[in-house]
This record gives sequence, structure tokens and C-alpha cells, in this order.
Amino acid sequence: SSPAWARRRTARSRAPRDVVDLTAAASADEKPPRGASSRPTPRPRMILAAHGSWNPVTRAHVAMVVAVREFFEAREHGGYEVVRCVLATTSDKELRKKMKREGQSMVLSGADRRRLIHVAAEEAQLGGWLEAADGSKFYSGGRFAESLPRPARCRVLHVVGSDTALRHSKQGKCVVVMRDGDSEGSVRKERPKAIIVPRLPGPLGGISSTAVRSVLSEEARLEELCGPAVMKALVKTLADM
Repeated sequence: SSPAWARRRTARSRAPRDVVDLTAAASADEKPPRGASSRPTPRPRMILAAHGSWNPVTRAHVAMVVAVREFFEAREHGGYEVVRCVLATTSDKELRKKMKREGQSMVLSGADRRRLIHVAAEEAQLGGWLEAADGSKFYSGGRFAESLPRPARCRVLHVVGSDTALRHSKQGKCVVVMRDGDSEGSVRKERPKAIIVPRLPGPLGGISSTAVRSVLSEEARLEELCGPAVMKALVKTLADM
């Protein structure tokens, strides 16, 4: 019989060479082209900013900015990474003037309004993304948005509801979330540069701070409009005023 070393050499020579060739070809195919990077392309980033009374913040306000985030994170709208959202409160002076024009008396301080925004963010599990800021030095949301520090290659967009867009007609670019009772055609006429996001689903499109102020004595309705945590914090705030 043949020696052991000869038998091993014969076995190796009979191995199916096409398997080795296919493996080598696959390895070659997996290599990226020369000069190409194997790192994924980073997504463009965005910050959302909204400036308002938030007297008080409602479930619709939170749903509005979440809807805008989902809109821009969709691939067909840019595939952005929306890294944060800031709700800035108007000044107490401006809020008092607004409530006087509307014949209403409930005026929460800027500190209380920002605290309720924080409660709303935590309740919606958006803490760290949805923030509150003092916007009392800024007359418009667009100016506030421009003032925000931003990382390189990060876009900042001003977000408003369609009711605000129609009430304060401007030509600047912004994001408009449709509300119940407003038409998209009217918004496009008043704000031709606006990016329009569809109205919120179900009853959310009709919830407003005005509706909240009209049911302050009805805790069940307050909870429906604001959420349980914000309702409790609001009732306590009003009791301490």
C-alpha cells in the first residue's frame, strides 16, 4: 500500500476545485469598489421649533410636532433625522393681551407653561427630544427658530398650526400642520412657501388651548384634551394661583 503522505496528497488533489473557485469569486464580489467608503451615508438632520402661548399645552400640540417628525423622517420627504423639537413660550405680557382680546382670564406664567410642556413630553415618552424654552424675547416663531444653535449640516424649521398660519400671514418658509376647519388651498394662498403636513387624525385636529380653558371645572374633559399627567399638573397650578 502507499505511504500515508502519498494518500494525503492524492486526497487533496481530488478535492472539487470549483468550490474553491466559487468561494474566491464570492470574496472578490464582496469587496467595495476602489475608493468607495463602506460607511453608510449619514442622514440629514433637522430641528423643529414652534413659538406660541401653550396656555396650556394640549395633546394636539404634542401630536402636531410628532406628526411633523414622522413626515420628514419618511424617505419621500428627505429621510431626515429629526434630532429635537423646541416649544418656546411667548411672554406673559403678550399672553395677557391675547387673553384680554379673547375675553378670557386664565393666564399661566411662562414658567408654569414650560413646566407643563415638560410634563407633556414625559407623559408622551418624548423627554430629551421635546423641550420647552423661554421665547419671550422673540416676537415671531421664525425669529426664534433662527436663533437656535445648530450643528453643522442641520436644518431648523418653524412649525405652526394652520389656524396660526392664516391668522399671521407671512411669506417666509415654515411647516404648517392642518387643523380642523381650515382649507389647504387657503394656506397655500397665504403661505405659498409653506410645507404642508396633513391634519391630525380623529379628534386631535380640533383640540385647542381655547377648548381646554372652557372646561377647567371638568376634570374628565381636561384629561381627554391634555392627558392625565398634564391635567393633574394644571389643576394643581390653578389651585396654587
